[in-house]
Amino acid sequence: YNLASLNDAAGEWDEAARLLDDAHARYLRAQDARGAADCRAALASIEIMQGNLARARELHEEAARLFRAGGYRRRLVDSLVDLAAIARDEGRFSDGGQLLAEAGRLAAEIGDPLEIHDVELHQGDLCFTAGDESAARSHYARSAEIMRQQREQLAREDEALSFFGADRIENIDRLIALSSGDPGGCVAWIERAKGQELLRRLDGVTVTHAPSWPDTRHLLERLAADDPARGVLFVHYYARDSVTVVAGMRPGRDPDLVPVEISLAELRAAAASPQLGARQVTELLRPLVAPIAAWTATGDRVLLCPHDVLHRFPLHAVEAGGQVLGERNVVSYVPSAGVLRHCLVRRPAGGSGPLRDAVILVALVVLLFLQN
Repeated sequence: YNLASLNDAAGEWDEAARLLDDAHARYLRAQDARGAADCRAALASIEIMQGNLARARELHEEAARLFRAGGYRRRLVDSLVDLAAIARDEGRFSDGGQLLAEAGRLAAEIGDPLEIHDVELHQGDLCFTAGDESAARSHYARSAEIMRQQREQLAREDEALSFFGADRIENIDRLIALSSGDPGGCVAWIERAKGQELLRRLDGVTVTHAPSWPDTRHLLERLAADDPARGVLFVHYYARDSVTVVAGMRPGRDPDLVPVEISLAELRAAAASPQLGARQVTELLRPLVAPIAAWTATGDRVLLCPHDVLHRFPLHAVEAGGQVLGERNVVSYVPSAGVLRHCLVRRPAGGSGPLRDAVILVALVVLLFLQN
């Protein structure tokens, strides 16, 4: 079985399948139902990789019968989730819903938050594929809430990563994509996703939990009160697979969301290409800065909150409304609204300004990005 796993990881699927068949036969002779079921489930995963969904379904059904007969509830949950994913891909949404309902009951009996999280995530995927975006948002939100509750109980980010894995923000990414009709909710999910990425880079440094949209609205009102002669704009960037979301937030207004057709892969490629000239970089970034001209007047304060490799680009040096942004507006950078809120709370009386600590923090974050 272990040799098959090694071959599977190396992409040697035919050899992995042969070894799994051999291991399955040996487990049956040893009357080890769990080992035999594990072999069937592993072989089903290989069949899925090769596009053989019908054969994968047969193998997972066989594995599920063995897990159910042996009382192996945790393993049964995994097989039911995989069967539901196959049903979803085959367009059998009702069957997938029934399988996930059983998986959800078992996960609740086991009481493992990670199992419950995964079932909710797959239920969201099923609903989204079936065209029920409202139900998908509900399931994604529940899985994100389970993740938040568990993270709060862990002392360090490395513990959170070992528990959830580095890819566990995928449900939040789905929520961002589904929240175009709820700008306040969208920026709250963006803040949470970026806050988790920041924690990963700072490796265990405590940062306050991501603010909700009402919290962020209050934060903007406080910034506006600090300098009532100027307008205030907070710009959240969030780069995804196909678009970069630009979210503009002003006191007393709902957020403005502008999807720009620049992918995270394009931005990373540009950051890794030293041969690109200033003009090419400016042309790439111009659509990301352009909305600021419509959201602000000359002299307003603009707080830029980049994402991923956008930390490496001089957004303030790009034109907005026919003028370089840094000359048109008073520009600052912050890693997230949560960090800014933390800095404002810790600001000493008579300090040099509400953004001093935030500027220091973002400098540290940029250094971390550059080191990577």
